[in-house]
Amino acid sequence: MSWLFDDEDLEARGNRQYTNGEITVFWQPGKCIHAAYCYRELIEVFNPRRRPWVNMHGAPTEKIIEVVNKCPTDALTWRWNDNEKNKSNPAYKIKQAIKHEQALLRDDTVFIHVAKDGPLVVK
Repeated sequence: MSWLFDDEDLEARGNRQYTNGEITVFWQPGKCIHAAYCYRELIEVFNPRRRPWVNMHGAPTEKIIEVVNKCPTDALTWRWNDNEKNKSNPAYKIKQAIKHEQALLRDDTVFIHVAKDGPLVVK
């Protein structure tokens, strides 16, 4: 999850953010492949037929976090509004950009997710 944008930058890129006071969910439509995990699992919060399509008061925070964490492309991400919780929460990760040369030296595990009737997602 990357939180390097200010509010104006988010809006200019077409990105959106939604809050329930406890967490903020970020949606980056440019990353969305419509795998549909969000609305299949939690239509009370993520309903593409509504505007706005995200209703942060439709379910408990823990359930929203659980579903957002399943987004295969990180088109949906989240953070606690209380920054202290972000520091102590192992589920909250900040992805940092690295240079190509650094990437070649890394020995990271690659995960490939095959969505039923859908795309391959490589992380």
